[in-house]
Amino acid sequence: MKRLSLTLFCLLMPAAASAQLAPVPSFDDPRMQTIVYQPNMPVRLVVFPRASLKLMFHPGEHITRVVVSDGAAFTAAVLERSDAIELAPMRNGASATMKVETDQRSYTFELQTGEGLAAAYLVRFVPGETVAVSAAAPAPDAPLISYRLQGDRTVRPDRLYDDGTRTFIEWSRNRALPAVFGIGPGGSEEVVAGYMRDDVFVIDRIYNELVFRFDKERATARRESKPS
Repeated sequence: MKRLSLTLFCLLMPAAASAQLAPVPSFDDPRMQTIVYQPNMPVRLVVFPRASLKLMFHPGEHITRVVVSDGAAFTAAVLERSDAIELAPMRNGASATMKVETDQRSYTFELQTGEGLAAAYLVRFVPGETVAVSAAAPAPDAPLISYRLQGDRTVRPDRLYDDGTRTFIEWSRNRALPAVFGIGPGGSEEVVAGYMRDDVFVIDRIYNELVFRFDKERATARRESKPS
């Protein structure tokens, strides 16, 4: 294992001003997650306290520089083939920003510790289409459709609605976020690809039914037929 020299710097991040990508948990093991690279969008990584997270980049991509905003909060070790980083928090409640440059791309990551289903042991970049990220607000004058929630209250969102095109999910701050699944056309659960923007989880499509899971807790949301 070799370590790149980590330059400490201070970042002034505008609060809730930019979109934030969240890795997608796998269906079999939500601690193993994937993400598609989107230019100029920070990626949120949640690391278990007293554990480490392995961050894998695209095959053939080589890391040239790593910069962590607070070296006392997280360590970042570049692995031998220079295509992966091992992240480890130095204390509970740690948070930091990390910038990574490779021979092909530039990345920004927002690091934090946590124990919810957003936390991962492995996050891997995978091929996929670059998409435009929408604003975290419904279309102007669009009728809003609400959802009927059932199941464990601890994993229910505080607010859930859609504008006929996108779904918006809100949780109160400092809550452990559950994994979100949609019920596909065949009636089976499928992993939902969404992103955080202004503290709202946005899905660029509509599901008639959503499922929220956190460990053994489970809740469902069914779309109403009329605007609220």
